[in-house]
Amino acid sequence: MTGLQLPALGGRDWSDRVYTGALGAGRVLVLDYAGDTSPEHCLAPAPPAAGEVLCSYEYVMSFIARAVRWCAGRELPTRIEQITADPVQGLNVSVANRPADATLTVELRDVTGETGHVVQTWAAAAPPLALPKLADGVYYANAWLRNGRGEVLDWGSARLAIAVPDA
Repeated sequence: MTGLQLPALGGRDWSDRVYTGALGAGRVLVLDYAGDTSPEHCLAPAPPAAGEVLCSYEYVMSFIARAVRWCAGRELPTRIEQITADPVQGLNVSVANRPADATLTVELRDVTGETGHVVQTWAAAAPPLALPKLADGVYYANAWLRNGRGEVLDWGSARLAIAVPDA
């Protein structure tokens, strides 16, 4: 399943619990939360009791929206493929089939989802973006790719564990 990554929820990596397959001409996606579900949460695991609850749960819901699009065979040719960060190298966002009039906006948030700021918006392919000064910790990078009319073509998010090197 290209470009579809299940985000960490409460710091847990769920990628080993995502299975894909086919049934006739249709696509099948199985999200195996192995006892982490409840009737109130059906498509998503039950949120953890504390910590990154609200912020990371939004990313799981975003993943589910992408999964539905994938199952329907409606992937977009233009898409955000990967977001990576390194305190020294900067923030990289790779985009496939980027239209000439597209802009990309990147925002960083802390684990609570409360503190965010736009890192940069740019219209052309950009080299790695310099990260603002960050303390060691977990952050979320959110990116929105928009066409010339401002419509969102794709979105992407990544949970980033930042370890600032000693000076």
